[in-house]
Amino acid sequence: MTLSNSSVRVLTPDDAAIYRALRLQALWEQPPAFGAQPMDEPPLEVIATRLRADRDECFFGAFDQRELIGTLRLTRYAAENEKHRAYLAGLYVAPRHRRHGHGRALVAAALERAKSDPGLRRVNLAVVTAQKPARHLYESFGFQTSGTELEAFSNAGVYYDEHLMTLDLTGGRGGFLATADAWWAQYFGCRPSGLFAEALTLLPDENAPAETTILFREGGAIARIAPARRTEFRKLLAAGSPAKAAAAFTAAGYEVSGPSFLGYTKSVPRPRHRARPLDHHDASRLFSLRRACPQDEWLRGGCDDEHLPRSGVFTDGLLVAMATADPSDETIAPLRLITDPDYRARGYGRSALAHAVGRVLKDGQLPQLTVPESDPAAMRIAETLGFARYATVLKVKPPA
Repeated sequence: MTLSNSSVRVLTPDDAAIYRALRLQALWEQPPAFGAQPMDEPPLEVIATRLRADRDECFFGAFDQRELIGTLRLTRYAAENEKHRAYLAGLYVAPRHRRHGHGRALVAAALERAKSDPGLRRVNLAVVTAQKPARHLYESFGFQTSGTELEAFSNAGVYYDEHLMTLDLTGGRGGFLATADAWWAQYFGCRPSGLFAEALTLLPDENAPAETTILFREGGAIARIAPARRTEFRKLLAAGSPAKAAAAFTAAGYEVSGPSFLGYTKSVPRPRHRARPLDHHDASRLFSLRRACPQDEWLRGGCDDEHLPRSGVFTDGLLVAMATADPSDETIAPLRLITDPDYRARGYGRSALAHAVGRVLKDGQLPQLTVPESDPAAMRIAETLGFARYATVLKVKPPA
């Protein structure tokens, strides 16, 4: 299924009636996603006035032919000393038009307008914590979670928390995303514009590795596979979501890794604990760390190659956390992390990884982090270090 033929444009007062109808549909259908109530929606004449786009507020609409199917609002903060900031609100796509990229197109249009305003430095938003697809969409544009507001609003006696997310418009996110797109396009053998252009893209390759990497992002999935497996993969990936696809491949006898968070960052906070590069003098401490970790965890996050740059955190003379970067590619450096089970949840892994990220950035490469979504501690580390979700990755290997 390909992306629907849609167009995104700025709404005008002439669109007031169709905007209000879709807005009311959103408020009745998904009350937990919006802080407003249907009865609070202003009358048509007020909406028409608000739809007069200006420097401080702009409404965007996604259309399928002449039908309004999605909306989003970009609003500058009102206070004079806050006009360097704006926020996104009211993202909604009608149910039968979802998973076709309309939400992504709306966000892209709003951010394009924001970036064209030299006075704007930052765009913020709030998303209900349970709305994971929306959060992943924003992360793919570079938004980072800056905090969580507990019990931000209530509906029918239920209280909802919201993640507060922010995007720095001065930080060169465009280059960051373009770098990752170019790298993955080369990996899959397609153009960057073709990475997630369809709901499912299966690229035949006689030399495809036995373990297949599948990327999912905002309704699209892409994989490079052996031609003989194309029909099977199309059937197994019909479920759509990464989690359902993982279940389908597992049931078919495949060895499955993921779903996992795949993210990148262009900055990193200072390590909370002292970290330093490892060298040959740390061989015995490295051996002790390996013995302390389960074998499967070491294979996934450890490293025995002394030629790769490794960053370690020590306490009481023990190596308790180690992060490794693979700099073999000139553009992107994948990272791995391992922490002694007896020293977890103390920030040691975060500090080791922060040190490794700093070394990668200093060398002019883009740090890449992949962590299982089933590992909340690793996900928290990725979030606190500012890694923005690029995609969700699933790796599958056929039965022997």
